[in-house]
Amino acid sequence: MKKIFTVPTCFLQAIGLSFLPLFLVLLPLKVQGQGDYTVRFHALYEQTRNKPSNLVQHVGGLNVEVFLGDEGLVSLGYPMYVGNDPFRQLAPPWHLPLGMFLSYYPFASYTMTGDNFWLYAMVFCFILPETLSLNIKLNNNFYISPYVAPAGVDFLRDDYGWDVYPTYGAGIRLHVVKDRLNLSPFVGGTGYYTEKGFQLKFGLMIGLGTED
Repeated sequence: MKKIFTVPTCFLQAIGLSFLPLFLVLLPLKVQGQGDYTVRFHALYEQTRNKPSNLVQHVGGLNVEVFLGDEGLVSLGYPMYVGNDPFRQLAPPWHLPLGMFLSYYPFASYTMTGDNFWLYAMVFCFILPETLSLNIKLNNNFYISPYVAPAGVDFLRDDYGWDVYPTYGAGIRLHVVKDRLNLSPFVGGTGYYTEKGFQLKFGLMIGLGTED
């Protein structure tokens, strides 16, 4: 694959610590959302099949979904996951929202200059979502959610170190909601902006929502 960015090793280590701060920041958010919940935290399992190679990859991780408006018609998603790599380029593979990755660069500028502008730029990048969903209510317990995911990144590693490749995708989810819990199967596809081919994916999210 064609190299896009070289990824600082220390940044990859720091990314592992970003899951908890994101959880703590979003948990108390109280903007009325879908049903009685504004933020949902999903345990994520996903299987992808690369075309045309037909190799299968299994991944698992976390998806944080923030629902906007009184009915939660629109939601913003932050999927973060790791898994096995059939191409043996990466151990383990990483995936993050693009904005979370880009937040490293204003953070580096802030540490060197102390200028608060870079601090605000870092926060802005960090909260940029990867996915945008439209949540269509079928009844009180079922929602169907087509989504687009124009801003993700995959981390790949070769003999020279880590590199990041921007991804795009789209798909559809079904949310089965009961009280604070939800079950969300999904199907979709992803690809790289700089490479040919794509991945078919399907998976399941089990979620917990925050109360109003």
